[in-house]
Formats: sequence, C-alpha cells, structure tokens
Amino acid sequence: MRGCFSRYEATMSTSKTSCILNTDNGYALPVVLLISLIIMAISMSMSFVTRSSLATAYDLKNRSRAMMSAYSAMNEVIYRISTATFRGNRLQVTTADGTTQDWTLYGKPFALAAGVTIRLRDTGGMFSPLSNPRQLARLAAYVSGQNDITDQLIDTLSDWQDIDVFKRLNGAEEFDYRSSGAPYVPRNFFLQLPEELMLVKGYTPAIYRELKDELVYWGSPSSNYLTMDEKAWRALLRDDDLVEKLAAMREQSELTAYNFQELTGIKKTEYQLFSPSGWIQVSIKAEAGEARDFITAVILKKQVLDKPFMIASWKK
Repeated sequence: MRGCFSRYEATMSTSKTSCILNTDNGYALPVVLLISLIIMAISMSMSFVTRSSLATAYDLKNRSRAMMSAYSAMNEVIYRISTATFRGNRLQVTTADGTTQDWTLYGKPFALAAGVTIRLRDTGGMFSPLSNPRQLARLAAYVSGQNDITDQLIDTLSDWQDIDVFKRLNGAEEFDYRSSGAPYVPRNFFLQLPEELMLVKGYTPAIYRELKDELVYWGSPSSNYLTMDEKAWRALLRDDDLVEKLAAMREQSELTAYNFQELTGIKKTEYQLFSPSGWIQVSIKAEAGEARDFITAVILKKQVLDKPFMIASWKK
C-alpha cells in the first residue's frame, strides 16, 4: 500500500510541476510582447524627436540664410541707387564688374542673386493719402468697380485728415461714424500709416487689398505718370487700348515724356511731372528652402557726395 501511495504522490507532484511550468510559459509571451512594444514606442519617439530637431535646425538655418540674404541685398541696392543715374523711367546702375544695367522704376521684378527678387518703385508713380489723396480716391473708386463713389471717397478722406469738424458734401464726421456703429471717430489729422485707410468710411478692406501695392506713406507731392503701374493708368486714363500701347512702349524703352504727352494729352505741371521724384521704394524678397524674408524701404536718392541717400521708412 505504501508503495502505491508513493507512486500516487509522485504522479501528483509531477502533474503540479507541469501545470506550474505551463502557467509560467503562458505569462511569458504577453510580458515579452509588452516589453517589445515599449521598446518600439521609445525608439519611435526618439526617432520622431530626432527628425523634428533636425527639421527645426534646418528651418532655422534657412530662415537665417533668407534674412541675411535680404539684408545683404538691401545693402547692395542702396549702394547701387546712391551711385546710379536716372534715365527716364529707369535707373542706370553700375555693377561690380563695371558694366551697366537698367533697373526699372515701375515695379517690374528682377533677380539680384539666386533666391533674391527686387522691385523698385518711384514713389511719384504711387499714391499717398498725405500728398495726393484725390488721385488715390480715383484709384480706389476704379478698383471697387463703382465709379460713382469717387466724390465720396475724396470727401471722407479729407474729413478724416482735416483738423475741423465740418462735414463736406459727401464726407463723414463724428456723427456719421457714431451712427454707423463704428467704435471710433475721425482722427482729424493725417493718417499715421497706410493701413489706417481701412477705418475711413468707404475704404473697405476689399478696396484696401486692391490698393495696398500702390500705396506709399512718404510720397512725392508730384505725380510721375511714366512710372505708374498699369492699374493706375487704367484708373486715371480710362482707355484700356491706350494703356496697352503705353505699356508695350515702356517695355521696349520707347516711352518718353514727349510721346506720353502726345498720346494722352496730359501736360507737364508743377504737380504732374515726367521724371523720377528721387524717392524710391525698394521691395526685397529673399528665399532659402521654404523660408522667406521680406524688407520694404523708401530710399531718398540725394545728389550730395557726403550723404548720397536717406532712408525715409523701413518695414521688415
């Protein structure tokens, strides 16, 4: 009997050991899988962080390159302007190798270097709310598609900038702004920046978006038709066929003050000139990879040896 019990106990002991081993094997697989997943997640996280860091470093490098390219280009342009001579609606510039180039003054973009684009505008061909508000109002009416609001735009801009509180025939003073629910009233002083124009009654954000490339704050009191944009020509001349002819002549360097006056009938006056004002808006766009950097400045070219230029405004 004792031998039977011994064999029975041995059999039971072996069975229990087998169960324990089977149970341990069952737990081992999920634990190994869990550890593997954790290691994989950590590896993926580290890889993502590394890629993000590299992308950030690359982006910062491109931003720095774009910024340095923009500043370098502005320095070169200022030097070229200060040593250049005017030729009608162009600027004759002497390059580093001694050759000459003609830089247009009516906003036609050109490449200064790889990734750097320049646009020059004679401010006499642009529109300032300070110095020529009437022409600005005519351009605003044209881009709005509502030619019958020209007088309103002239008067509301004048009421905003004059120092009195008397309303012009088509203008707007404090009562009109209060009545429309505007949380402001006319400044009764000159606009402080071009964007303020959107506060003036009639000058909607949609109109401003169409005007902004033609606006300049520090402008010339005289207008230079030879350096105006085609949009401005269309607004002031109201003859699309004539505008196309003038644009083609200008592109071929054939447009002069004489033939412009002959074709348009517009004569030279103290406020309507056909020569550059000396105030030049310089717009620079520098690109490096996906990074972009922009600088816009107004440079006054002066015929003085010790002070050949002055920076009137700077926008980064």
